Amino acid sequence: MGKSKFFDKLLKLAVLKWLAEPILRVLPPEMKSNVHLWCKNHDPMWYNKLSEFIDEDISEWEYTVEVPNRRKDMAWCGMGADILRFYVADLKPLRKGLPEPERRAIVNKVRQGIKLFADFHDEKTKEMEREAHDLVQQERESMDIERSAFLTAFELQNEAIAD
Repeated sequence: MGKSKFFDKLLKLAVLKWLAEPILRVLPPEMKSNVHLWCKNHDPMWYNKLSEFIDEDISEWEYTVEVPNRRKDMAWCGMGADILRFYVADLKPLRKGLPEPERRAIVNKVRQGIKLFADFHDEKTKEMEREAHDLVQQERESMDIERSAFLTAFELQNEAIAD
């Protein structure tokens, strides 16, 4: 890296694929310096970014991956809201002064329907949380694989240059 223009041209596309802050932050200082010099010639944006933490020597770096929260972003409309509106509409006859047994039957019907809806909603929420957890795990595994590939590539290149 940086020794031969031929190798740099071949490496450029491959290197640009894995350039990511989490990977760069945990590189050993010598590799970080090599990448820094390479970025100076090939990618000024990453050169500037890497300059911010070039002197840090860390082996672990925590970061947050934001997973879209469909429940939070969901507008109060659609199938769920429609179902709840139907249950509220079922309560309308209560205004008419029905006899107690009929009122209880209506309230119990609505209570049972809302309970079913709540159970369904809880199931969907847990499913979304599992999906979010799985996505975070996949991201972590992907970063570990990329870091390992990067270290191997640099070791091979250093061996080739040394020969």
